[in-house]
Amino acid sequence: MPQPDLVLVGSMMTYWYPGAFEAIRQVKRFFPATPVALGGNYVTLCREHAALSGADILVEGPGESALPHLCRETLGRDLDFLPGLEEYDAYPYPAFDLLPWNDQIPILTSRGCPFNCTYCASRILNPRFIRRNPYRVAEEIDFWYNQHGILNFSFYDDALLIRPEEMFIPLAKELIKRDLPCRFHCPNGLHLKEVTGKIAKLLYRAGFQTIRFGFETSDARRQLETGGKVKNNELERAVAHLREAGYRNRDIGVYLLCGLPNQTAGEVRRSIDYVSATGGRPIIAEYSPIPGTALWEEAVAVSPFALEKEPLYHNNTLLPCRSEKLNYSAYRSLKTLTRQRSQEG
Repeated sequence: MPQPDLVLVGSMMTYWYPGAFEAIRQVKRFFPATPVALGGNYVTLCREHAALSGADILVEGPGESALPHLCRETLGRDLDFLPGLEEYDAYPYPAFDLLPWNDQIPILTSRGCPFNCTYCASRILNPRFIRRNPYRVAEEIDFWYNQHGILNFSFYDDALLIRPEEMFIPLAKELIKRDLPCRFHCPNGLHLKEVTGKIAKLLYRAGFQTIRFGFETSDARRQLETGGKVKNNELERAVAHLREAGYRNRDIGVYLLCGLPNQTAGEVRRSIDYVSATGGRPIIAEYSPIPGTALWEEAVAVSPFALEKEPLYHNNTLLPCRSEKLNYSAYRSLKTLTRQRSQEG
């Protein structure tokens, strides 16, 4: 291929940086005269560490906002045709047709989240909550189904159900109207507080098969300390509505954070028992310490790993804030317990 004018490299998770470093090394090897810009969540959260990457330019925040200036500075020409970030629906669809597989594609209806949970970096990465037009989202789904035969769509929004009259209700009604044989999945987790009888029925009728909810813990004190996103009675009410709409117990996945700073194995176990008793399916979500979040300093203080120096230690599979209160052996037992409860449901 001819020498490119500019190469953009991104890394979402902070602990994925070795792949970005290697990509930059390879670009520099074959195109030493081409400037390389590194962006993504990793740079936004760990700029000082990202300076070791070998990239010529570091880009913090949304890449679309930075791209016009970046091209002006490196290439000497403007990209005036690029829409502003507020014009979310003016962007072309991602080029998923270039991927070697087509079993499912991700969908975003928004960026950011109006909540400010202490363990989450959504507000840092996207300070504003920006939404698309729900009818344009339906058009995108229709396009991928009719043009490329895609049947499975995964919503990666942080707040799909928030203010449902703005997005979810009109979107679900439009999907039902179009009667597409598609299946929808919500691996990022939905907000339990928004689940009414109407929302539950729309989820079911529109074809949302994989539904996951962020509950995090049944401990009322920790619920308030981490942001007050949801309460126990709201979980009970949501599960009742979802069951009435047609979902089975094992369909209703409920995320529980495991490994928070100073969290005990007993707290996680009680949360598992509580979710199971309400009719939901408990799913362990290992806590990952994220620089800049409200819990970061506490995580650094209690972690046996050098979180500030090495982003690899942010990897949640390590259980980065493990302690005598919740060690790796206890964690494995808790994982086994959630599997048992899932089979029971």
